Amino acid sequence: MSPSSTSSSPRSSCATQALDYSATHRAHLDEIEKLRAKNEAMREQLAKLQSKLQSS
Repeated sequence: MSPSSTSSSPRSSCATQALDYSATHRAHLDEIEKLRAKNEAMREQLAKLQSKLQSS
């Protein structure tokens, strides 16, 4: 019983770590996309403000 549990335990923990990592990685990618969209919106706002300043 003990040899089989020790042999399977590291493999399963490694698999869970990999799954956790990929889930975290996806969450980070989602976060990056949100920030990128926010950045784009800020850029557009800035451009609008700059054009307002230039026209006044």
